[in-house]
Amino acid sequence: MFSAFNYETIYPNMQLILEYVELWVRKAGFGAMIVLIIWSIWHLLKALLRDGKWLPYGLTGRLEAEGTGNNWRARLFWLLLGISYLIIGYFIVRFMLMLFGNGTIYDPFTIAKSETGVRSHLFEDMMTLTLCLLCILTISIEFFFDLGRLSFRRLYAISRFTIVEAVRKKVLWVFLFLGIVVLFASWFITTEKKNDQWAQYTNLVLFVISTIVLVTSSILACFSLPTDIKSQTIFTVTTKPVQTIEIVFGRIIGIVLLMTFILVVSGAVTIIYVARGVDPEVAKQIRARNVAFGELLFHDVSPQGTTVIKARGGENIGRLWDYFQYLSGGTGQEAVWYFQNPPASLLKNKQINLEATFDIFRTSKGSSDRFEQGVAVQFYFVNRGKWNNNFEAYRNARDPKTNLPYSADEKARLFGYYELEKPARVYDEGVTTFVSFPSSILGDNPPGTILEVHIKCLSSSQYLGTAKRNLYLVLEESNWIYNYFKAISGIWMYMILVVTLSVVASTYLNAPISLLVTILIVILGQPAILGYIYEESLPDDPINRPGGRFFQAGLRLINKDNMVTPLADNTATRTAVALDGSVRYVFKFVHAALPDLDIYDRKIFVAEGFNIPETELLATFIRLLLYLFPCLLLGYFLLHGRELAN
Repeated sequence: MFSAFNYETIYPNMQLILEYVELWVRKAGFGAMIVLIIWSIWHLLKALLRDGKWLPYGLTGRLEAEGTGNNWRARLFWLLLGISYLIIGYFIVRFMLMLFGNGTIYDPFTIAKSETGVRSHLFEDMMTLTLCLLCILTISIEFFFDLGRLSFRRLYAISRFTIVEAVRKKVLWVFLFLGIVVLFASWFITTEKKNDQWAQYTNLVLFVISTIVLVTSSILACFSLPTDIKSQTIFTVTTKPVQTIEIVFGRIIGIVLLMTFILVVSGAVTIIYVARGVDPEVAKQIRARNVAFGELLFHDVSPQGTTVIKARGGENIGRLWDYFQYLSGGTGQEAVWYFQNPPASLLKNKQINLEATFDIFRTSKGSSDRFEQGVAVQFYFVNRGKWNNNFEAYRNARDPKTNLPYSADEKARLFGYYELEKPARVYDEGVTTFVSFPSSILGDNPPGTILEVHIKCLSSSQYLGTAKRNLYLVLEESNWIYNYFKAISGIWMYMILVVTLSVVASTYLNAPISLLVTILIVILGQPAILGYIYEESLPDDPINRPGGRFFQAGLRLINKDNMVTPLADNTATRTAVALDGSVRYVFKFVHAALPDLDIYDRKIFVAEGFNIPETELLATFIRLLLYLFPCLLLGYFLLHGRELAN
């Protein structure tokens, strides 16, 4: 049961969270800098043409109304604004010197790394981070001041009113559709193999839950605030001592609490339905494995098996989907997985369990049924800290006391090498191969230990396909029910994002337009579209993306040039290259502003029987909070800009 863990999404993890936070500070900081520059120009024009007030009291001017006892707030704003302008001036001078000097431009969105992969902070990096943090703090200082005056009593009242209002609108009746799906889903789930039942059931119910929850929450959030404004019931709130931030937070918290309750109930109902719907034999095999993945490389090895001739990539057999790389059978090609610092939990048992799945490309059929025969694959395992490629000493090793040959486990402990007694027979079509080897090969597992897993296809004229995550070490088994609800938590974070975007959009737009804006952001945040936007934000690559971008491609069409012919060095070409560079930064800005929605989808973990790491969920939640902060800040200023807030 359960095939390979073939996902291409890079999920957040705590090891890279600091790097992501730094990149977020840079992106948000430069966005804040653009806002400050635009606001400064607008404020100067307003002072020059209208009221003549040259001294700003915050972006909304509300710091002036704080009274003489709170003038320190305005002075703090002036201090932050002045320092930000000084550093902006420094960067403008620095940019001009770099542009007219060596022609290279410092990219603030690229985090420099040393050859070892560790972040190296130069002077420009420190100045960039300082400027970004100052700009973020400057535009959000009023927001932070209001955060310090939050009243949990008022938040509770607004949240409670939001929940009661949603229940009265009978929008939640849409969840009856979930009951219909649960009752009749088995009509539409037909599988040729019993082992596919669990994956199809979980994918279906999680998709239905996420769709209904997200659609319902977005409708509630988009119509909640505009409806109150249209009916003027919100004036009964704004005339009370209620802050703008409390109105936004109260709406979000109320809808999130209501939808969280519904999500938990839906999860409990569907997990019972799925567990009872699948075949009893399949239900006994439901798993939630904790696994360890390694890095994959391909080698050409000498016939003696002692020397790596060349590190290489896998064979390309001409398939469009390049997920798998292939080993040619009966040759010296090997696929090697490197596990750096294997977990100490592997030493608890005498045997380490390994699971793998493969794809087989056959150049000869071999039997009447090609799927029954499989191919022969040799596995061997190496502890690089002990093994010195001395096969003669390994094979002739004997116990000096008894003069008897060492057992395979004892040899693994002494030499750091172990190979299967006979080749394993592996199959394609998602059939899992189970292999065990002695844990003594790791010895005491000191820091820096590297465990290598080598495979070699022994069947001539056959190609064995594999990928990085198609082979893994099984650490332990977790509770699959708990794992199911961790997948539900991914939907919960997705729902919080959608609710926040909907409420923020509805602070300034009417309900239908807010819903359309939310739908547009969700569509643009899908993996395929977001991946295209990211590719368009990358520098020119004549090898992988020949022909240039929009303007260069248009110039080629006019001149009737093909994609690989270099363009003439003239004014038109230089103009096209400059315009394409500008378009690239537009795509870069759009990519930074859109959410990566694929990181919240964890259905594949549950469907394939893998445990969802809690650290990944924590890292995902941190990324969610970082993305929501600019959204809440935008909603705060938009609602302040409306007549009802003034």
